[in-house]
Amino acid sequence: TPKPSSAASDVYKRQLQENFLVTRQLTKKQHQRELQRQHHRVQHQERLQKQLQEQHQKQHRGQQHQKRILNE
Repeated sequence: TPKPSSAASDVYKRQLQENFLVTRQLTKKQHQRELQRQHHRVQHQERLQKQLQEQHQKQHRGQQHQKRILNE
């Protein structure tokens, strides 16, 4: 590490600050990407759940229809 009073020290400090800012920006982007991934997973799970509910309802209606036919 350069001496605190040297010009090289100023450059070193500036590089540290720039690296910190770049790292922080990358971290924010990574966080945003992860939030998007989670959002897409939740949407996918909701679609699957809706499909399962629809299938269940169709099966239930089919069973009710069969019972009516048998009872006629």
